Amino acid sequence: MARKISNLILLDGLFSPIYRICSWIVPWFFNQKDSNDKVIAIKFFGMGSIVRLASTLKNTDLPLSNIELITLSKDKKICELLGIKAHCVRSENLFYMLLDLITTVFRVWKMKGIKIIDLERISNFSGTFRLICSIGKSCSSFTFEKENRSKKNQKFISLENKPAIQAIAEIFELNKQTVSQPETIREGEKIVINVNAGEYLPQRKYPIEYVAEIIQQLQQRDSAFEFLLTGLQKELAYTNQLAKMLDELGVSYENTAGKLSLEGLIHVLKNCQMLITNDSGPLHLAHYFNVPTVAIWGPTSAKLVGYSDSYRMVNISTKMECSPCFIHPKSKVARACSNRIDCLHGLDKNRVVEAAFMLSRSLKLASNAE
Repeated sequence: MARKISNLILLDGLFSPIYRICSWIVPWFFNQKDSNDKVIAIKFFGMGSIVRLASTLKNTDLPLSNIELITLSKDKKICELLGIKAHCVRSENLFYMLLDLITTVFRVWKMKGIKIIDLERISNFSGTFRLICSIGKSCSSFTFEKENRSKKNQKFISLENKPAIQAIAEIFELNKQTVSQPETIREGEKIVINVNAGEYLPQRKYPIEYVAEIIQQLQQRDSAFEFLLTGLQKELAYTNQLAKMLDELGVSYENTAGKLSLEGLIHVLKNCQMLITNDSGPLHLAHYFNVPTVAIWGPTSAKLVGYSDSYRMVNISTKMECSPCFIHPKSKVARACSNRIDCLHGLDKNRVVEAAFMLSRSLKLASNAE
């Protein structure tokens, strides 16, 4: 998997000279009159990032109807479920992808009263596509420079030491925000466990043997707890390792890995008491649907790509000089620890147990107070 990610970075590097040329030439053709009537947002990679976008926008005065997302066809379903209008690019093979990209460019060129927003965290490929789409228009993108800046009707929003949700709010120029009210506390004792982290950064996984012990300790504290394991079909083998450990420990559970559709996962999250997870897509879905969550962080950070602690979000991490090590898309992940992932292996599992148990108690107290 690491090789797959390295190949993506290598491929993106090949676009570097093209992006540099476009960055010099294309801005001369930008429309100097900035119009905010409609936004065309570009986000090719990361279902979790799309959910984070929806979470940032849902309590603001910017309606989703004013936004159209250009993304890959694999993210079509999540866009539909979140109510985001999406123009999907097929990625089954290179021919279809090139054809759809070219068609999309001409379609965007014909649109009036729009601006282009690139939501990728520094990508030569996405940047080139954004610049070409922006001919005759204006655009915004992220940068790892220290300050926001503007140049030739082109805005660059800094990601330096800033939560992703804050950067998203800035790039969309969101001013008015409303505070959402807590939902009614759910009944039941079901705790959803996610041990997978997707293909992009598998180093985010908390040691699976720790998770097994956490579940065992929680069940010993409260026999009413029900545990549900989840994961995609391609993550089934890894989740089955956890299932085998739980069998050996004599812990009861339900393994839904590989069995749930995206709609099914959302239904489960909406009806569970809480989610215990590492940095992952389900984490962002849980936040969007106000699901109480215990989030475990290692190479990534809640302060940068997650959400603040709240009545329904408990973030747990270790304080290490090298953590988080994944800040930039091209960061050398786990280089300081020689890929041992010390930040996760050194994270005391008892902290997770206590956090989950205390969150459960607070939820029950809130429910009884209603």
